[in-house]
Amino acid sequence: MRIALVGEEESGKTTLAFSFSNFLKKKGFSCDVANLDVSKNKPKYQAFFEARKLGEKTLKTAYAKIAGEPRFLKSRSDFVLLDTVGSLGFFLLDPLLLKECCDRVFIVSDYQLATPVDSRFLNSLAALAEKRFGKKTLLVVNKSDLARAKPQHTLYAPAESLENAEQVVFASGREGLGFNELLEFLGGR
Repeated sequence: MRIALVGEEESGKTTLAFSFSNFLKKKGFSCDVANLDVSKNKPKYQAFFEARKLGEKTLKTAYAKIAGEPRFLKSRSDFVLLDTVGSLGFFLLDPLLLKECCDRVFIVSDYQLATPVDSRFLNSLAALAEKRFGKKTLLVVNKSDLARAKPQHTLYAPAESLENAEQVVFASGREGLGFNELLEFLGGR
């Protein structure tokens, strides 16, 4: 199963990919991580695929090339995490990569956006994204270990903090919080 991590810069996608891949391995699953950043940045994980090696200068051309060649992201692993650099807006406008190359989508948001108003908006956006991508989509409120009030790590957020939330996980790539819920969403044990 291929899972794309999309979200704004500094939302913690790379740390989440690194930590969640290690969590999955400890649970007995095989897991690879693909670095879909075309810049020179080198992630902290050992990537089985590096988009920057394609030689493309823009995300749009690199992602079109990857979507056109599914062999780039072929892996025998149980899970492949696609660490993207594009924002959700980028993928809403050009969903080709997600439609062609992933089975699930994690929309990764910084915990600071998780106020009730913003969370309702992000949850609606996740529903829109799911419809646009044609993939089961989960909102992941990352860096929740940095929140003042201790968040409830559950697949279903408390009504007082996320009105009408359906699929939201409060997580922390640094602390490993919420990882069991992420695995549950993916259909794992």
